[in-house]
Formats: sequence, C-alpha cells, structure tokens
Amino acid sequence: MDDQGELLQLLNDVAVWEVEGVERAFAEQSLARLRALSGDLSVTPRFVTARDGIELAYRRYPGGPARAIVLVHGAAGHGGHLHTLASRIADQGAGTVYVPDMRGHGLSGRRRGHAVAYPDQMVEDIGVILEAVARDHPAAPIVLGGHSAGGGLALRCCSDALCDRVSALLLLAPFLGHTAPTTRPRIGGWVAVYRKRMNALIALNARGITGFNDLPVVEFNQPPCTLDGRETLSWSYNTLLAFGPGDSAGELASAGAGRPMLVIVGTEDECFRAEAYPKVMAGAVPTADVHLLPDLGHWDLLTDPSATDIAVEWLHRL
Repeated sequence: MDDQGELLQLLNDVAVWEVEGVERAFAEQSLARLRALSGDLSVTPRFVTARDGIELAYRRYPGGPARAIVLVHGAAGHGGHLHTLASRIADQGAGTVYVPDMRGHGLSGRRRGHAVAYPDQMVEDIGVILEAVARDHPAAPIVLGGHSAGGGLALRCCSDALCDRVSALLLLAPFLGHTAPTTRPRIGGWVAVYRKRMNALIALNARGITGFNDLPVVEFNQPPCTLDGRETLSWSYNTLLAFGPGDSAGELASAGAGRPMLVIVGTEDECFRAEAYPKVMAGAVPTADVHLLPDLGHWDLLTDPSATDIAVEWLHRL
C-alpha cells in the first residue's frame, strides 16, 4: 500500500466506533465503598483560571500552616473521591489540603473527558493550582500526591516542569504506565479501548496529524451501583496522553530524585499488581517508603483509616 493509501486507511480506522471486547465484570466492592463515603461535598469549591481561560475547580481543607498538600484524583473520578482522605489529613494537623477537579472532570472545564487540547496541558494546570496554593502558603513546603492516574500525573509533574515547586510525593496506588509490571491487562477490566482508532491516532500523530485527538479512545467500566453523576466515563486521546506518567520508568526515577516519596497500595487492588510495586520502586527510587496494606482494594485507600494513618505519620516526619 502506498503512503496515500495508508493515510486513507488510517482515516478510515479513526472513524470506527468499535470498543475492544473486554469482560464487563469488574470487582466493584472498593469502588462501591468509596461511593458511599464520598457524597459529602460541603466544602465550597474555589476556582482558578487556567492559561487557556478554563476555570479549574478545587477545594481547600484547612489543616494548619506546616505544609500544603495537593491531591489529584484518578481516572473517571473527581475531587469528591478524596474528600474523606483530605478531611482526615487536615483534621490531624498534617497540613492544609487542596483537591482539584482536573480539566474535563467534576466542575472543571468543558465537556467531560474531552477538555484537553495537548498532552502537557494537565501539567500546566497543576502548575496553576500550585501557584494558587503558594499564594495561600508563601513559606510552606508543598507536597504533591495523587491516586491512580492522579499519582501518575504527579510523577510526571515532578520529573521536569514543576520539580522545583514540590518538596515530596504522596502516591496512592499510582499508575506507572500501561507497560509497567504493576499494571494489570486492561487495568484489571477497568477500561475498554477503541483499539483500532487508538492505533490509527498513534500513527497519525507520528505524521503530525493531531486534528482527531479529541475523539474518545477509552471508556471506563464503572458499575452502575457506583455512579454518582459526577464521573467522567470516557477519555479523548488527548486526555489519555495528558492524564498519566508519560515515560513511567524515566519519570519515576527523576521525580523521586532528592525528595521524599510515600507509596501506598492495597494488596487486593483491582487495577494494579500490588506485589510488583516494591521491586519497581526499589529499582527506580530506592529511598521511597512503600507500604502494602492487607485486604484493601484500589479505592479503599481513599477511605480506610489505616492508609490515612500512614500518610499522616509520614507527613509529620517531613
């Protein structure tokens, strides 16, 4: 096939609305427990303007001047998923916690899952959030953290553009990349992929053609009993590129260089292989504190007191 024929085939594949077959059964217990505990959003949202004019929402949990802590939610989620964890950290005086809704999620941006224009835009958004936090706490160190894809995004931020602004990393079952030893196939059934479209977009982007990057490439397999009306159930290709760690191996080592890092994972994590984290972290960031918590699933880390206790004790030691 000549180059023109290949291009036409790629454009054809981009138009295919075919989700790769995936077992739709998904272990929902820990997500259901999170749903039961993340409904209280009595904390009034604040807003800061991103570089492109989009309003980014975040919530502030006052917990003293010792440090500021920014926690980023995971895929399909919103800041409300971190409400219980943020409240407990603040109540125990470990620092003032800031929880944003990333663009295209919760109250931030436009169409859910489709508000990202280019791959580095979410890193830039975190930079805007950190600027707002620094205005509130001009002399305090800033800890950046996140759950799942939010943990991956935190790593990406600290590996380069925002490394000088962050003093430590707090990672809850962080997504370390699709090919990382910690990642289950199809994230344990959490995602369904438009595989033909994805492959076509990869090839088109390699040719410099990015005009189709707002098309959806991933759907999240969220069980109906866990829906709260605020979730983001699909991602565009741009969002997929933006919300995660990028080059996971290199960025993990770079992000962990010269700063404390805490990693907490539940042994019953539905999306990732908990047993793989100690070896991966030892190879990339030997100084990281890694904790595997028995009997906890992927979303239990956001509500279980044992995870909070480890995080608070670590924060007080910084």
